[in-house]
Amino acid sequence: MWIRHNWSNMITTVEIVERTEPPLRRLLTSVKGRAANAAMGRAVVRLLRRHFLALPPNKRGFPTTHFWRRAAEATKFAAARDSVRISVNQTGVRQRLLGGVIAPIRADFLTIPGIAQTYGHRAGEFSNLKMVYGPFRMYTGRHASFALVPKDWKPDPAKPDDSTNVFFWLVRRVSQKPDPTVLPTNAQIGKTAVLAAVKFFRHAVAAH
Repeated sequence: MWIRHNWSNMITTVEIVERTEPPLRRLLTSVKGRAANAAMGRAVVRLLRRHFLALPPNKRGFPTTHFWRRAAEATKFAAARDSVRISVNQTGVRQRLLGGVIAPIRADFLTIPGIAQTYGHRAGEFSNLKMVYGPFRMYTGRHASFALVPKDWKPDPAKPDDSTNVFFWLVRRVSQKPDPTVLPTNAQIGKTAVLAAVKFFRHAVAAH
């Protein structure tokens, strides 16, 4: 048995490929066909869902968007004859796992929420904003040259980089660090799959 990951599309997948000895594989196939792989798939899906639901919310303490709950709900499996594929059909999971540069696609800037009220929202949802020139200091310590603020906002001359009441910072791109803790380790996934296969095998033998 070995585990491989697929990051070629927006869906994060973990595939467990059988490498059992031919006699064991024939026995499992003759008993239930794909059922052994399905048993492993169900077990690993439960593992991933528990893992996602245990991940902490956003670091700033902003109101949650239930991102990890949605990731858990979007975790499914598909069993084949000699493998099982577990997929997480949630945009953003792969980005958090692998990190990398995020750049705007249909705009000039990325909008980074500056306050709790704008977290999880688009700038277009607010009609009373204006674009102003900084510099502004983001909570990450990075400086941003532009920001979206309420139309009655005025800068504090004593604090030239103050971001108080900034709704969104505008940046050309951000670079996100990879976070391997987004998924369980391969060892955890493999152990869960093996235990599920052993349990299935014991039931299959007892039934015959």
